[in-house]
Amino acid sequence: MSVNLDNRRNVGVLVALVVATVVVAAAGILWLRGNGEPLIVEVGYTLLVLLAAALAYDNYLIQ
Repeated sequence: MSVNLDNRRNVGVLVALVVATVVVAAAGILWLRGNGEPLIVEVGYTLLVLLAAALAYDNYLIQ
């Protein structure tokens, strides 16, 4: 698994994926906490977000 980071498009996609992952995870956790969900639900949600980010990384960046 390698990514050519010399290509500016790849760097942009990588930065966008990292930012989107952090924003979606933080917003979802805040929403879950506001609804009084238990910690295990927050952990499960975060794992799903990370899994989706890994799949997006694989689809868009792995050569």
